[in-house]
Amino acid sequence: MAVSKMQQISICSLNANLGRILELLQLQGVVELKDVSEQDSIFQRADASDKIKASLETLSLAKRALDILDQHSPEKRKIMANVSGRRPVSKAVFDDFEGRRSEAVKAAKTIDSLERLIEESRSEINKAHSRIEALSSWRELDIPLDLKWTDMTAIFIGTLPGEWRSEDIFDSFPANEPVAVDIVSASQEQTCIVAICMKPKARAILESLKQIGFSSPGNFSSEVPSKAIFEAGEEIKRRSADIQQAKSEIEACIEMRKDMWLLADYESMRIEMYEALGRLLSSKNVFVITGYVPQKYAKVVADLLVERFEAAVEVSEPEVDEDVPVLLENNGFSAPMEGVVEAFSYPGRGEADPTAVTAFFYYMFYGIMLSDAGYGLLLITACGTVLARHRATLEEHMKKYIKMFLYCGISTLFWGIMFGGYFGDLPLIISRTFLGRDFNIPPVLFEPSKSPMILIGYCMLIGVIHLYTGMGMKLYQAFKRSDYKSAVYDVLLWYILLTSLGVLLLSMKMMRDMLSLNITISDAVVSMAIALAVASAVGIIITNGRSSKNPFVRILKGFYELYGITSYFGDVLSYTRLLALGLATGIIGSVINLMAGMAAGNSIIGIVPFTLIVVLGHVLNLAINMLGAYVHTTRLHYVEYFSKFYNGGGRKFQPFAVKTKYYKFKESDDNG
Repeated sequence: MAVSKMQQISICSLNANLGRILELLQLQGVVELKDVSEQDSIFQRADASDKIKASLETLSLAKRALDILDQHSPEKRKIMANVSGRRPVSKAVFDDFEGRRSEAVKAAKTIDSLERLIEESRSEINKAHSRIEALSSWRELDIPLDLKWTDMTAIFIGTLPGEWRSEDIFDSFPANEPVAVDIVSASQEQTCIVAICMKPKARAILESLKQIGFSSPGNFSSEVPSKAIFEAGEEIKRRSADIQQAKSEIEACIEMRKDMWLLADYESMRIEMYEALGRLLSSKNVFVITGYVPQKYAKVVADLLVERFEAAVEVSEPEVDEDVPVLLENNGFSAPMEGVVEAFSYPGRGEADPTAVTAFFYYMFYGIMLSDAGYGLLLITACGTVLARHRATLEEHMKKYIKMFLYCGISTLFWGIMFGGYFGDLPLIISRTFLGRDFNIPPVLFEPSKSPMILIGYCMLIGVIHLYTGMGMKLYQAFKRSDYKSAVYDVLLWYILLTSLGVLLLSMKMMRDMLSLNITISDAVVSMAIALAVASAVGIIITNGRSSKNPFVRILKGFYELYGITSYFGDVLSYTRLLALGLATGIIGSVINLMAGMAAGNSIIGIVPFTLIVVLGHVLNLAINMLGAYVHTTRLHYVEYFSKFYNGGGRKFQPFAVKTKYYKFKESDDNG
């Protein structure tokens, strides 16, 4: 439960060491570089835009090459490949690749050019098929389609809509006009014709043809159609052969896939390094780097820089008003909850890290909402197996995510035992259906579906504890910054008021009966609660508007703050969703079991439909209620819990580090 203490680090060394120092810092991955804006006639920012552009182009080339290889020979990936993370590789492999980078770039260009050849050939094949289709109706024509004249005659080559006979075409011409018409092909869609007349009659004949829908072909060819069709076919054969040849050459490059991965990651690292150059100042001989480093790594980094490069390194405390980045630091139990906190916001200046307390309540709420021992055991088994088999390669964020569900599974198992949920009431249905007798595992506490009001009472009590814990965090933060007025006025008075009102509510018989509580509260305690409630309410009215100097406005603000007590009651009622989700999981599971039992009947063959319904039904129920428990547990923390003390607004610590997609690179001097 801590925000890692940050220190400012300043590094000065000779320009000759710049590349190696940046590489060391990148591989260490624990220093966030600061943007330096102060430039003068001596110290200037380096301009690496051309290098960044070149690396971006190479990175894009490597990605295209990988996409091409995946298209022609998809990588055989295991089912858990996306979960297991990037492939680990030693720095020696990385250093060795630097000498082969030019070969990898050349191979990527070859793969890319071969794919472009394939695309071009496919385009030409499509064009050839289109030419063949367009000329197929003119196959029998023994003159070029673009022939229009001879010395004495005019030639009209074109189509008429629909199917025509020669006699019908002749009837459309003026009487006694010398015209020859040849039908090349005819179909229901169109009729291809050639009409020949003397040149002086060309205009009149063309007008007559247009009146019956004549149109010239859109694709003129200077060759006889049959020859053009033959040449298009040959073009298809040649291009097809080119495609097969290119595919064979690409498949021969499959073994280069690992080098393409290395090339993509190498260029990604180069881009990060070149961008880092723009954040530092350098003169003709030396450079200066400033940034933030977690205190626990500061000495290690400083010693490495001094030992390897004889650099001048200064580690100091940041200024009070500096925008220092935030790095959360928690133990194995709490760390999986960092993602939930980060999704809301990082702790602001002076705020405590709520992760540890959030983890305890989060796991508890999730378990109550799912509350089935069978489902909990499935979650534990699945998450535990993944962690055991892929612990060395899992990405850190994925490892935390899986551990979160592991702990949620443990909580689900615990509350499932408490409430007697084992895949709903599956043991009872199995024994009743196949053994002819009733057998069930009784709950340790009670069965929620039979005692919902008792569970409501528990849920509201848990909600009160959760909200009081949030107020306690606010109290802690007030004492931490020595703001004792806020501690008393904004927290302690509310503690007194809410506790007093809670006692008054429990003194009401109706409330005790509704919650099945068998307690007695004496009149003296009730009188004390009334007095404390009135006193604390008056205190809130007087003090909670203290930001205003005007007494009247101050009192009005105090009344407005006191009105906020209604939100506390609403927040407490909101925790009844623990009951709703828990009941939903159990009841839906029981309905699935009942359906399976009805489908099974009394025969041994009924085991098959029984098993199918149980497996499919409970998988669906588990998936839906896992999502529901996740959403509502998160909501209870974001809306009800965090609103009591947590504002956030912090900035995430973003170190200059190796950000790769395919491989994990490790420096031999690992900071852990």
